[in-house]
Amino acid sequence: PKSSDLPSQWYRSVSACIGYTYFSCWSISFYPQVISNFKTKSVQGLSSDFCVLNVLGFACYSLYNLAFYFSPLIRAEYSERHNGAQ
Repeated sequence: PKSSDLPSQWYRSVSACIGYTYFSCWSISFYPQVISNFKTKSVQGLSSDFCVLNVLGFACYSLYNLAFYFSPLIRAEYSERHNGAQ
C-alpha cells in the first residue's frame, strides 16, 4: 500500500519499501528463538521478560490503534479526506 498523501511517487515507493522491510525484519526476528527451541527441544533460553514485554507491547499498540479507530475527531477527518466514506 502506497499512501497518496505523500508528495511524489518516489516518496510513496520509498515509504512502501521501508514499511515492507520493517515488517519483514520484525517477522523474521522471531524465528531464531523458535528454531533454537526446536533444535534443543527446550525453552531454557527463552526469556520470560521477552514474553511479558512482547505481550505488553502488542497490548499497547492495540490500544493505540483502537483509540484512533474510535476517536470521533479521527473518524471525521478520515471521512472528510475520503469523500464521506466511513
